[in-house]
Amino acid sequence: MAVLVLGAWAAYTIICVVLFIFSIAFTRYYQDKHDSERLATIVAICSLALCLSTVALFPVDIFLVSSTVDLSTGLKHEWATKEVVEGIVHNLKFVYYGTYGLIAIFCAFIIPFAYFYFEELEEDQTNSQRVTAALKYTAFFVAFVCICLLFGLILQPSEKLPLDLEFFKKLLASSLGENSISFVISILMILGMIVFICYTAPGLFLLPIGMIKGTNKINSESSSELSSSLTLNREKQRILKAKNSGPNNMMSRKDAKQFEILKKEEKLITESNGIWNKIMFILRPFELIIGFLLTILTIVILISIFLTCIDKVKNSICGRECGYIINHPDIFNPLNFIFLKAANYFPIDYFFMVLLILYFFSSTVYGVISIGIRFLWVHLYKFRKNSTPPQGRIQILFSRT
Repeated sequence: MAVLVLGAWAAYTIICVVLFIFSIAFTRYYQDKHDSERLATIVAICSLALCLSTVALFPVDIFLVSSTVDLSTGLKHEWATKEVVEGIVHNLKFVYYGTYGLIAIFCAFIIPFAYFYFEELEEDQTNSQRVTAALKYTAFFVAFVCICLLFGLILQPSEKLPLDLEFFKKLLASSLGENSISFVISILMILGMIVFICYTAPGLFLLPIGMIKGTNKINSESSSELSSSLTLNREKQRILKAKNSGPNNMMSRKDAKQFEILKKEEKLITESNGIWNKIMFILRPFELIIGFLLTILTIVILISIFLTCIDKVKNSICGRECGYIINHPDIFNPLNFIFLKAANYFPIDYFFMVLLILYFFSSTVYGVISIGIRFLWVHLYKFRKNSTPPQGRIQILFSRT
């Protein structure tokens, strides 16, 4: 039993480390090298790793709870005593409260502060002035969250009696503000739902199609992008040389440092051009296969969602009054079937869940790259390699968190 529990938590720890490394690589890959902020980068890495690690906790929860039951008899194992089960549940609750508490802190304070801190970046401002301004704007956001908590705490269904003190006392004693927290979470989930509809849904189809279409287009875009960067780099070098071309004109320390940086960038661009094309040419068959597999996975996800909706509408206990809850799925669901079969071979189901999470995240990123960060028809930021501003990264990560 102890080996089983420790193995599950060890697998979760390894996955968390992998997701943290992935978060670092992802953030460094897309951040703008010339317009980066250390605080924004750290917040982006931590929020992304926290979000992915929280979702990766669900398979551990399912495995630990289901492992206490003997599948052949449907009864609890002999070692699954009340104390052991309570200990497992207690540890899971502790991790859940910790992760969701950190998500709440990030969403309510840290991410807004990092966003406003970078927005206040001006040459004539001191660091203390930026912190003060960022705290001021963050306070407005925290006040908005508190107002939402208050509304969620005191609002009642229309068929109940008007608000009175007895109801308020009973509400605090019974739910400890559960209704208000649920209300705030529901409001914040609207942002995630909008991102899911506008970016994840298109990305689920655009990502595999982009991989199937071929490397030539990707290579040509990459080569064109590298060529433009190389031309711009050499033009900057030429301007610096012309600026200090006189016999008595010596490069200032600032210009000399800038010239050295440009030379290093030129070398990196020249080397990466050939290496990148060779790597993409070698990986092209694997890219094509993965593209077809992801297309099949997308179709399976779409069919599963469609069948689940039909099942809930057809076999719901009480319809829309309770959110179309069902006792047990009555219609075959391919995604559920895959997880049920993989659950017999832990940690295969766990890795499949993590891959599914990363696929949804990658689809969202691909959708953002294709569409851009917009508000209605207004184009706010572009999400591109080495050119995404901190505000764009923070906004998309806030909505995903």
